[in-house]
Amino acid sequence: MFNLKDLDNKITNNEDFTDYILLPNELAISYIKYKLNKSDNNNNSENNENIRRYDYMYKKLVKLNASSKCQITGYINTVCDVAHIYPFSKCKLNSEKYDPANGIFICSNIHKLLDNTKYINIVYDDDNNYFIKIEADMCKPEELNCARHVLNISNDSNMAPINNMSADSKKYIDMCKIDS
Repeated sequence: MFNLKDLDNKITNNEDFTDYILLPNELAISYIKYKLNKSDNNNNSENNENIRRYDYMYKKLVKLNASSKCQITGYINTVCDVAHIYPFSKCKLNSEKYDPANGIFICSNIHKLLDNTKYINIVYDDDNNYFIKIEADMCKPEELNCARHVLNISNDSNMAPINNMSADSKKYIDMCKIDS
């Protein structure tokens, strides 16, 4: 069993941070949350190198969780981005900005649609199924058709399922609801 403080000392004293990549997902997530909570307690006074490490680890873990495929279309990662569920610019703490549960691996055109429209939301149901939902009553017919095309859903649906979402993502989805 790893002790997070010992692991932190091992990684901190090693200039090559490839050790991050070799950690099992659960341990890597525990470690990055440990570091981020520590950073939050230090008034976010982190140097750029640490921030780059957090960003790298965040993106790597979100992508691994998605098996390197768009979590909506299933397309392989060549055209995919890591997107924040709760916007990075609204996150107050590093532990929110770089929490893998606040990430989704999606095609870049879906990422743009999610970031630039008010009528696309991430939602979940009582059975912990996650979806991208088009609020059809909030958009023009041509916007609705475009969104359905980008999300690869039929004309009689306004929701696309999201695969491999963490149950911890609910926190960030709920934060989006509060802000809207």
